[in-house]
Amino acid sequence: MSGGPPAKDGISSTDDAASAASPNASTTSTSAVESESISDSHDANCLGPPPRPAPPAETPADETQVGEWEPAIVPKFYGYYGAVKADGSLYDGRHRHCDEDDECSVNWPTRILLVEECGSPIEPRDLPRNEREKVFELIKRLHKAGFMNGSTYPRNMLSQPGPLSVPRKERSDASASYRIIDFGRSSVLSLLPEGRRRSFEAWCEEEVERAMRYLLL
Repeated sequence: MSGGPPAKDGISSTDDAASAASPNASTTSTSAVESESISDSHDANCLGPPPRPAPPAETPADETQVGEWEPAIVPKFYGYYGAVKADGSLYDGRHRHCDEDDECSVNWPTRILLVEECGSPIEPRDLPRNEREKVFELIKRLHKAGFMNGSTYPRNMLSQPGPLSVPRKERSDASASYRIIDFGRSSVLSLLPEGRRRSFEAWCEEEVERAMRYLLL
């Protein structure tokens, strides 16, 4: 004979106890899981996105002083080209009776010095003084760099609409760009023999006087 209470509807007292405990256990378990899940989600929402890394230390300002921009003096150089023979040697035809100042017809391919197109020769009388001074400044800078043009005539002082840093359609003569050309009679200080370097300064002085005369300065 059992000492426990009789079973109800085929469910033992043990089953009753389990049934009685099960809802609480199930609720507790679910609540714990939900609580843990909510807590994790809540923490994630509260914390927000991961903190951004600290910005790097500010770089000290560059104190380098940039000098005033100076325009180019001469055209850009794109190459010196000469025709070659079948054996790979250059055509080098010369007339014995001609010198560098003669103009004569030849029947062989001539060499090409390819440079930038820089406009047309200036007409000093048509330019205001401040524009003529800009051209004169190019000649002085050329001398300072150790070069003498040797032919400072208006025909070798070119002008074109500028500034060259903007599209062609936006350029005008009001912001003209100038260049010095024709170095067939030029001298380079660093290439002169030691005995002739003293003459370079005198040549430059003569060239300055000639340029001032033609530029009406």
